[in-house]
Amino acid sequence: MDGQSESSIYDLLEGILLYGREPTNLPIWFLQSITINFSDDHKIGSGGFADVYKGLLRNGATVAVKKLNPSQMVESHERKFNQEVCNLMKVKHKNVVQFLGYCSDTQGKIWNSIMAEERQRFLCFEFMPEGSLDKYISDASKGLEWRTRYQIIKGICEGLDYLHQQKVVHSDLKPANILLDHNRMPKITDFGVARSFGEEQTKAITSNVVGTLGYMAPEFCRGTISMKSDVYSLGVVITEILTGHKGYPQIDNVLKSWNARFQTSQGGTWLEHVRVCAEIGLDCLETDPEKRPMTKHIIKTLHELEETYGFIETDLWTPNIINSTGSSDFAIGKLLDVYPLELLFPFEPNKFIKWPVTLTNKTNGHVGVWIARSGPGVVPYSWEEPGKKQKQHENISSIFCVLRPHSTKVLYMTMRTQQQPPPQEDTCIFQVVIIAMESEEALRGLGTYLISGISINKFEDLVKTVRRLGTEVHQATLRAAVTCDPEWFQEVVTTHQVSLPYASS
Repeated sequence: MDGQSESSIYDLLEGILLYGREPTNLPIWFLQSITINFSDDHKIGSGGFADVYKGLLRNGATVAVKKLNPSQMVESHERKFNQEVCNLMKVKHKNVVQFLGYCSDTQGKIWNSIMAEERQRFLCFEFMPEGSLDKYISDASKGLEWRTRYQIIKGICEGLDYLHQQKVVHSDLKPANILLDHNRMPKITDFGVARSFGEEQTKAITSNVVGTLGYMAPEFCRGTISMKSDVYSLGVVITEILTGHKGYPQIDNVLKSWNARFQTSQGGTWLEHVRVCAEIGLDCLETDPEKRPMTKHIIKTLHELEETYGFIETDLWTPNIINSTGSSDFAIGKLLDVYPLELLFPFEPNKFIKWPVTLTNKTNGHVGVWIARSGPGVVPYSWEEPGKKQKQHENISSIFCVLRPHSTKVLYMTMRTQQQPPPQEDTCIFQVVIIAMESEEALRGLGTYLISGISINKFEDLVKTVRRLGTEVHQATLRAAVTCDPEWFQEVVTTHQVSLPYASS
């Protein structure tokens, strides 16, 4: 087994999924095991270049295994495979599909008395249960509601902006290459024809044009590739999400069709979101690449839209946002991304579990984040910040950190080892407090005050303190709960016939 046990590979892959560790080389026998030898029952997609299979892990999680067509394994495609792996290894973002690992297997086989090489190449990704976006494309009269479509548009824009920051040009952006998770959060996938640009590079010239007709920019067909080519494809995708088809729609017609769909008092506000998105789509479709907006300017336009007309919330993406300053409800979305806001820990006896929480500062200033437990709960959760020393088995129920402008930080919520499962429906509530300041020093001083013992019940005192410093504070709710197999839970309770060893705090 190539020196690796099946159990160790399971642990490694589950760790990548749960904790965002680096993707790894996966042995072919392991991929065969989790896909039942690439059985038809596990096949979830098929194309000219690859088939995609569902793989089942030991902990019940599902992954997607992309098996490249062996007939494509000529020298040029081998280079493309290597380039795709290199591109995938360097990108990590909530709107880019999570890359878990790869397999490059070459074996000698005899064909008609001739020894030849058989090359097999695989890529492993997180599984997207809702499939690709192209299955949800429809006009305004039916299909996805506007709030969901807007969040999909915004997520695609943010994912593409991140890729361009990493100097990656996707070159084949289209609904079929945008996957949706169970919350319908979009994630860009398929980097088979993507290119990495140098630090100062703005475009590339090629005689080998590969892409999808209808989504390729005019200059792309002439062999010129740039980030503005991706922006053109983005315009086609936005237009499809708005209208159900490609083309150059009249904005008045788009507004008219969506006005007929809206049946709420928020319809007028949402029409402004529709109008701005339609304008962005048309700007992206400019024939002249220089006239198309950069992705960072598109993101800025969407933020300005939310500042003026409000932030479109969905129950799944932005739960229970509380405004603490009297300003608009979209403030937390403008200041900070917190993902996820709901953590489900899979219970296993005597197993220490960590779960990442990603914080992204979306502002030009410093942002402080204070997370504190605010309600009862019997499970011993704790917080860890990578790089900070912490006593072993120390329970830290609150944590404070500072994010510099446009930076990302990962914190870890941990669940200490438990012999028995917790009471059912035991959900622990944490308040996430976001404080915006220009001075990093002032924020760290405030952090010392918070960690010294302020109670979340004295949140009003915190608001007054921050207001005296001339800044703002907002609040959201994070929930943590433990899940376990019902049959196993019943078996444990029946066997022991005792009360579970937890007491209310």
